[in-house]
Formats: sequence, structure tokens, C-alpha cells
Amino acid sequence: MARHQHASTAVTLTALVLATAGCTHSSGQPATGPATVEQQVTDAAEAFISSVASGSFSQALALSSTAPSSLACPELFEDAEETARSVPPEVGDVTVTGDTATAEVSYSLGGPQEEVLELTDVSGQWRPALPESYAVTVAFDGPTVAEVVVDDTCRVPVVDGQAHVVVPPGSHDITVVDPTGVLERSEHVIQRVPEQQTIGTDDLSALEAVPTLGFNVLQGEAGEAFVNALDVCLDADLADPSCPSALAGADPGSVQVVAAAPVAVLDRLWTDDGETWRFEARPGALAVTVDGTPVEVEVTLTGGLTRDNTGTLVATLDPEA
Repeated sequence: MARHQHASTAVTLTALVLATAGCTHSSGQPATGPATVEQQVTDAAEAFISSVASGSFSQALALSSTAPSSLACPELFEDAEETARSVPPEVGDVTVTGDTATAEVSYSLGGPQEEVLELTDVSGQWRPALPESYAVTVAFDGPTVAEVVVDDTCRVPVVDGQAHVVVPPGSHDITVVDPTGVLERSEHVIQRVPEQQTIGTDDLSALEAVPTLGFNVLQGEAGEAFVNALDVCLDADLADPSCPSALAGADPGSVQVVAAAPVAVLDRLWTDDGETWRFEARPGALAVTVDGTPVEVEVTLTGGLTRDNTGTLVATLDPEA
């Protein structure tokens, strides 16, 4: 997939007209502090936005109050291959409250943009936080095992059904994958930041924890994995710890599948820890003999699903499920 293409490489920063307001407190009253504080905040806001708009993303990150180590993908803040000439943005209202400040900035980046930067006085230097509009959030409708891949270079694990990554302005390739390889996933969009425009059909705010298409594909493959797992029990003459508890007391070698009630059909898939998949098969029946007497026993297989190093799906039955 293509690397991200920053809008700033193609579009110069064009100042939009905004009347510069004086330094005020959050109450809207004139500030009592020295005028140099307002100018310091204005200069810091201009320097940050100008760096972003010219494609100097590493410089913009260095000017910000955001530590690279706090970012999921700091490597994305590399400079654009081509930088664009820019003019300073227009800074509007500046509000200073102690060692924090806000600055309204207006500029052009693939179209008119406006931001309210939040700045902090860090050891005598005003530094803006990376704007929330630079964030991409991917959310699922429940717990899942997944990673969000950004621009083929960074993988962000999904935790508690959500992944959050801050990226520089531009177009970013967003793909969702299952790191275990158990599920096939097809979610893929191009996300434009800071516009928060999504190019693609997937809604990043409401993805399926277990995608329907991937589950249907897995269901067709899981039957063989379940049978292989059950064979481990049968090959051990029903003495293996993975043998279903319903087979307790059955005569070894007597187990037969009941065609009308198969036990090897995937019914449900979920995760308890966000790292591994659990499964439950549909309730089925097995024909056995107990002390020579034929009986049918109901069996519901449960356990975990993984893939081995050849990509083969492997089911591990819960002990005495």
C-alpha cells in the first residue's frame, strides 16, 4: 500500500484574514500580564503551524509539548519528501491563564483550516499540544483481537475495543488486521487529517469485533479443526484431558458421530483477553456405548483457536468441557 501523502507537499500555506485580538484571560477581560507573553504565545503558534504546513513534521513535533515516546507511531512524523513554501498563519484570539494558553489559528492546508491550539509554558518556552484533529480513532462494537496498521509502517494494538493514533496532517492508509491470523479482515480506508475525512466504505467508529464475512469464512474452516481436536481425545482412548466431560464413562473405541446433530460447527467466537480467540461449537451429539449399552450424549465443544506456522487452523479443546 502507498505511504501517506501529506497535503502540505502540494498546497502552500495561504493566510486567511483574521483580526488579531489582544491577550485575554478565559473570562474575556484584558490580561494583566506583560505584553511579551501574548507575543511569545503567538510566535509559538505561528512556528508550529508553519512547520506543519511546510511538511517539516519532525520540527513541528519538536516544537510541541507532546513527547515522541507518548505517541503510538512517532515514526510517522518524518518530514515530507518535498516541503512547500509557506507564509505564517494568522493568529486570532490568544488567551493566557497562568502557564497555559490557547491560540486560535487560521491557515490553508488543502483548503481553509482552523485550529485552537492549547499551549503550555515549559521551562520558559510556550509549546502547543498536537491538536486532537490529528488523531485517528478506530472503535469496535465489542472486545476483539486486532491491530490497526497505519501507512504500512506502524501497528497499533486494539485495547478494550479501541485504538487511538496521532498522525501528521495528510492522507493516511488505515487497515485492520488480526495479528493471530485466525480471522480474515478486510477493513481498509484512507483517512485525511485534520479534515477527518474518510475515503472508503468502512466506518472507523463502528467496526465489527467479529466481522460477519470473516466469521463465515472461518466457520467453513473450523469443522476440520474441531474434528482434529476431538481425534486427540479418541486416539487417547478417551483418557486425554481435552476429552468432553460428556464422554466420561464411555467405552473406548465406541464413539460415533451422529449425522443429524454434528458437533463440529462453529457457533460463536469471542475474546476474553484481547489477545487470543475463544470458540463455542453448536451443541451436537455423539453415539457411544457405556458398559456395552448404546446411548447418545450431547456435546458442546469449547476451547481456543490459533494458527500454526503453516497457517493451518488449530482448535484446542477446553479440558473436560
